[in-house]
Amino acid sequence: MKGNNQGNIGIAFLGDYTENPISKRQFGAARQLIGNLRQRYKLSGQFIKTHGQFNPDKHNELQGAKHQVGMLRSEFK
Repeated sequence: MKGNNQGNIGIAFLGDYTENPISKRQFGAARQLIGNLRQRYKLSGQFIKTHGQFNPDKHNELQGAKHQVGMLRSEFK
């Protein structure tokens, strides 16, 4: 879908996470990056979104990392 990138910061995890979790190093780096971005831009609320929330064709993209995405959302709410 067009028009969802303006005003957003994208973080990409290279690999296939339809069934596999994000590695511990990737998760730690994402956690640190999100924390820094949150502080810098004063982000609040549910600001962590996945492609699947914008494009139903990509709903499965992070299925293997669903628990980890949930952990990040809980920490940064």
